[in-house]
Amino acid sequence: MGVWCPASGTLECDEMNPVSFSDDAPGLSFGRRHALRVQADVAPAPDLSWVQGFRSRLLLKPEQELKSQAVIAALPTLPEHERRMFFASIQSFRVHVTDPQPYELEAQDILLGAIPKKTLSVIGQMANQQPGTPETARLRLLLRIADGHVRRRVIRNTASRNLASRLRFFSRVLSVSPLGPDLQDDVADDWPEDHMVDTSSGHRAGVAKAVKAASKIATVFSRADDEVERTLDAAPDLLLGLRIAARRSVAKIGDEFAFDEGDSESTQRTREERDNYEAALWSGFGDVRSHAPRGELIELRSDRFVELQAADVAVGWARKVLSENGLGSLRSYFDYITFNGERLTGENLQDVQGRAGYIILP
Repeated sequence: MGVWCPASGTLECDEMNPVSFSDDAPGLSFGRRHALRVQADVAPAPDLSWVQGFRSRLLLKPEQELKSQAVIAALPTLPEHERRMFFASIQSFRVHVTDPQPYELEAQDILLGAIPKKTLSVIGQMANQQPGTPETARLRLLLRIADGHVRRRVIRNTASRNLASRLRFFSRVLSVSPLGPDLQDDVADDWPEDHMVDTSSGHRAGVAKAVKAASKIATVFSRADDEVERTLDAAPDLLLGLRIAARRSVAKIGDEFAFDEGDSESTQRTREERDNYEAALWSGFGDVRSHAPRGELIELRSDRFVELQAADVAVGWARKVLSENGLGSLRSYFDYITFNGERLTGENLQDVQGRAGYIILP
């Protein structure tokens, strides 16, 4: 495919064929213990000429990367037609919000059985004071339990596991075949922690890694989820539709996806999740592997790909909207949004916000 390369100012042609280019934004914590993450992915088809327009307006050199902060600062100064072009373009981008807040609320309920409510907001600081005392050891153990719960729930509720569970639930109802253990049953402690120290910040880092991985997994599996919905809606027979949907979903996750470089660990985790998904469906639907070669999950330098710069700008805007106006406001700018792997719609928005403990803005 041809992609514009700012470094050379030309179309650079290669053999890659990603179905999307994806970038994420720094975590957004709202003062909570665990930060959420926002990821945006861009299909290669949209008109992204506004990127070059911003580059010219901001007087960027060929080797300089267009970043969201510069675009957001410049937006109020743009002519109306340029702003309309920008917002019309990003409307087709996909935005994925991965937020550990619902699971943090569950963890708080767990902790309330062992500590007073007023201690919840400062337990992290208290656990790092006076090392070696029995009380510090107890608080660290409680934090480890709570943060472990959040981390496991983040991974268990990724888009891949939700999709696998839904398909397998239907297969149970229809008694397609005897099934082995769920994909979800093997993740009791499946995020490596051996590099972490037994401190409040160490446990929090484990949750942050799980959230970053879940964001990439949502990018890869959202298209498979769409394919399953389309297939089941069109199938005259649910049993036949399930078999076709399982096979098509595996083909969809086998597409090639491009990510901004710099986080190989979560990219590798996403590769493993594609394998896990196939294995989870195998026992219910037989051999669902695609005969087409599986595409790679590739990491690219964002300064060389216009799509990655567009994703960076879009995710920066999404982060700003989310931080200032709440989850529901994203629907004013983006047509496709997921929250913890679940597609947001007008019908489920209020329920999702309530489960997440969000303040629902008018």
